[in-house]
Amino acid sequence: MPARPTLAHCLANYICPFCSEPLGRYHAYHLHQPGQILSQLADQGPTHLGCIEARLEEIAVESVSAVTCIATVRAAATNPSGRLLTLPHPANGEPTTHIHLFTPDSLRFLHLSAYPSPGDGVHTITRPAAPEEIMAWMKPALDEAFSKATSQEEQRTILHQLGLIQSRLPAEERPAFRDYVRENLKTRQSGQ
Repeated sequence: MPARPTLAHCLANYICPFCSEPLGRYHAYHLHQPGQILSQLADQGPTHLGCIEARLEEIAVESVSAVTCIATVRAAATNPSGRLLTLPHPANGEPTTHIHLFTPDSLRFLHLSAYPSPGDGVHTITRPAAPEEIMAWMKPALDEAFSKATSQEEQRTILHQLGLIQSRLPAEERPAFRDYVRENLKTRQSGQ
């Protein structure tokens, strides 16, 4: 089995790491951790949307259900959708490569859950995630980001990023997400 292409190779050659075929107008990224959505840092190369969706059907979730995100970035077959960054790994300080996404055109939050048949180890996308599921999934990353924010400017940056997330959701999901964020921010402010 050939080695999987590196992030740099995929981004430089505009190919999907899963099927090795050229990418089209939109590049899709699987942002599987909430912190990646706030930072717009991907640890996997740009892919075809269909390839990500097929791969998600094989992901084993740690609990009965989970939430994940697919970001799509408009690009071209010869125009990158992000740039490479090397950052220290938070646990060991080793340099790790990421792709900092250019502004995503859309975000799709998906609820993953196991097939009903036990023991098969296969999971699937069952439905779009509800705003309260998205916020519950993002809450640990938001709490950490807010706790590390040492100035009003850093807090405004986090709020700006939440606004960007809301604006990238499908139109019918935006009001519920906005209302849920506002309610949780009120709770946060009253608790401080």
